[in-house]
Amino acid sequence: MIPVPGSTFAGYQVLVECGKGAYGDVFLATDALGHRVAIKYMLSEDAGEYELKGLRNYMALPDRPNVLLQIYHCGLDDGCLFYVMEAADNASDDPEKYIPDTLENRLQRSGRLTAGQTLALGHALLDGLECLHQAGMLHRDIKPANIIFVNGIPKLADPGLTRTFAETISIAGTPGYLAPELLNGIKASPATDLYALGKVLYHAATGNPPELYPEQPTDVPIDELYQVCRPLLRICNSNPALRCQNCTEARQVLPQTIRTHGPLLRFRDRLVLQPTFRRQVVICAAQVLVVFILLLAMCFASRSRRAAEERFAVAMQCFNEQARATRRARLVQQLKLLEHDVPALDRQLAQLGETSAAPTLATIRRKLADDDLDSAASLLQAYRQTITELALRHLPAFDDALPPDFLRSGQGWGYLASPLGNLLPSPQRQALEDHLKREALAFGNPGDQRLGRTFNELQFKEFNMAFIPPGSFFSPTTQTTHTIEYPFWIQDTEIRSDFYTHLTLLPTPLNTPAQAAEYLTWNDALLFCRTLNDRLASFHKLPPGYAIRPPTEEEWEFVALDGWASTPPPPHEISSHEAAPKAGMGLSNSFGIYNLDDNLAEMATPFPEKPPQYAGAFVARGTDYRCDTTSVETRFDYLPDQGYRWGIGLRPVLAPTPPDFYETAWYRGPEIRVAAIDGAIYAGFTTIQADLCWEDAIQLAHDCGATLPESDDLPKLPEIYRRLGLVTDYPCHLAIQFQNDAWCDFETGKPCEDSRLLPATVPRNCLDASTVRPTPVTPNMEAPVVLMKWSSQEAFERRGETFLQNATIDSFELDGRHLAVCRAPLTPYAIRPFAKFLGLTQPTLDYSPEALPSFLSHFPDEQPCALGPIRFYQNWEQPDGSPIEFKETTPEYTLLTYHSRILCVLAVQNRNLVQASNISTFLVER
Repeated sequence: MIPVPGSTFAGYQVLVECGKGAYGDVFLATDALGHRVAIKYMLSEDAGEYELKGLRNYMALPDRPNVLLQIYHCGLDDGCLFYVMEAADNASDDPEKYIPDTLENRLQRSGRLTAGQTLALGHALLDGLECLHQAGMLHRDIKPANIIFVNGIPKLADPGLTRTFAETISIAGTPGYLAPELLNGIKASPATDLYALGKVLYHAATGNPPELYPEQPTDVPIDELYQVCRPLLRICNSNPALRCQNCTEARQVLPQTIRTHGPLLRFRDRLVLQPTFRRQVVICAAQVLVVFILLLAMCFASRSRRAAEERFAVAMQCFNEQARATRRARLVQQLKLLEHDVPALDRQLAQLGETSAAPTLATIRRKLADDDLDSAASLLQAYRQTITELALRHLPAFDDALPPDFLRSGQGWGYLASPLGNLLPSPQRQALEDHLKREALAFGNPGDQRLGRTFNELQFKEFNMAFIPPGSFFSPTTQTTHTIEYPFWIQDTEIRSDFYTHLTLLPTPLNTPAQAAEYLTWNDALLFCRTLNDRLASFHKLPPGYAIRPPTEEEWEFVALDGWASTPPPPHEISSHEAAPKAGMGLSNSFGIYNLDDNLAEMATPFPEKPPQYAGAFVARGTDYRCDTTSVETRFDYLPDQGYRWGIGLRPVLAPTPPDFYETAWYRGPEIRVAAIDGAIYAGFTTIQADLCWEDAIQLAHDCGATLPESDDLPKLPEIYRRLGLVTDYPCHLAIQFQNDAWCDFETGKPCEDSRLLPATVPRNCLDASTVRPTPVTPNMEAPVVLMKWSSQEAFERRGETFLQNATIDSFELDGRHLAVCRAPLTPYAIRPFAKFLGLTQPTLDYSPEALPSFLSHFPDEQPCALGPIRFYQNWEQPDGSPIEFKETTPEYTLLTYHSRILCVLAVQNRNLVQASNISTFLVER
């Protein structure tokens, strides 16, 4: 609702409309306490987005001095931005009327300011401008209309145009106050702000419009004009090299007060400031010298004529060379701007079957090197015309009579964001954008996510998903070009810990709510995404086939590399774990995404052509706490149960998702791989949780009819680890002990001949090893790799039968079924794949309140026994895949290690059902 005088808007009583602009209108209003404020209401969403860029920069200032306008509040109304700020004093003599007290209105009433008032104004504005410049920002539109007086204090207004030094590419400002170099494509800088300020002071001191600079009025004392206007020769010099470069230099040349000059100084002042007086003095002096000059001229006429001709020829040559050098520099600058976009443009041209742009630009560069400026300029003009024609030729055709198509519309947004789309002439580009906006309304209700817009679901705190149109990019990971055919949305920051806990009811340890949720396993991420997806689906019409999920590497890299540009942000040093940046800190990229290369590494599904090194692993992208500098190219393998080691973040996407994604992606335990090497069979797996000690590993191998690797296997470990997909630097237990003052195989006593082994020290008399080195350990030390060896295929085939014979410690019948309790001191979520590997069946039992007492009576022990069900999102899953619902009894949670609750299994302990993260036995059906 646009503010209307006499109405109430956002809690403010609107009094009168007091200003209009290209992007928005300004209204005078009062708050609940009767204080006057100004409300600027943006007329469109695009205008609001443009203004919001400047406001974010402006509000990030740590301390704003009084000469900078104070912003009280920003908000959105029907998608349009508005913000509340200080109101200018009333310049009207009638208290019932309101005229904003601006410098422009003062000059219209009084014509000009006194010299002293002008100097005071200049120094006050320099204070505010210096604060902006020191924070890396430019105002970009200093003019009398943007200088308001609040309680008599001059203040720089219109903060929406402020931009950082890196953002000031487009031209902004007002004719008459624009530095001339901006019109030649030179980037804005603090010196361009000072140029505008100098023109404002000239206008205030003389009453002349800025276009008349440096003309001077005749009715102002010459000494006052000299002290105000002469510093402007440096503050707003048209030559950037001769201009003041910062506020400190400007403050040094601008006097603090006006002094009265004597006759000699006033004569000097008139010479400097009044060209007419200066000409009169020169004429008088010339008349005195003319006779002498004529006499000298007659004597040296012939000699002087030749010298003058030579000087003229030299001057003309210098002029021509300077003009040519200026033209060449301008052409080189234009070529550099075009070459910057060539890699992305050539990728698009190749997809469209068009000729590469690079050879043409290479020809232009050769012409410039040969100093053939005319040919280079002609080729540049022809190149621009050709690219514009290509952009129009491939412009997507849309018919309003056809029903809208989601994917086709998304690809239209992708064309707008592509290199050719950016080169479309303004009318065609605006027409396509207007059509796509109209078409986007057909894909959902006004509150739904919409193509081309950030998805902001206000029912969730800090939930913003930026829209990403389709496009192509060059991946530094795969060294190939990838094309994303579909639009999608991605979270603009990592998920914060309070948001994660709010949706999943699971805490994230060792961080604060303001920081991103970390220490997540793969299942933690899936639980969050599915919970969020279900919540959104209940009141949002999500695009068909779309769901919330972790991103793919392709999606993550496309966003991290700024889409088509494929340009990673420059690396910089990062904070330590204790001082990690909070989610959303720092500068965003062109998509409005924060922390892609900073803070936490983020979960992603691997590139199919670049699988992880380890079995079942996913990848984490971006920098984590192991690194000293940021890089979006950083890539780590993580096991699905790994979350606590360094801290992993999550940045969900709303993107095309297979219907069975949540079912198949759930981690149900490690993959146990098998490899035959030199006649022996090896099987093993890796977890991040080390639960199996050396003594239990010997027992487990014996129960399976196998052994642990022996001395002969040490040279084979690199090949075994590679074939089984084990984590390279994680150790496994070996069947090697220190016996009779030597390292020997545990079973045979055969000496282990390995030069890397030193004599054991008590109690480190057992041996573990990874592919890196063997390490003496104590018998109760645990390892995260389980590796066993069968001497023959026949022994391997009997592993399940052998295990039941050796590992069964109890058995009983239940409703005609024969059940056995077997020892297996493994990580609990490894039990299900371990039983499957052995060919054993975990029973699907009746967990109803009527059946439980009889069943639980068989388990009086303190040690928990895994029953078979595992966690499946917020529910429990039976071994046959069917769900369990506990209507009356919820299993007690017994966290015996630091591991995630989402990886617990259902167990029985002391005749009670528990959620266990540490077990010693499991139940099978014989």
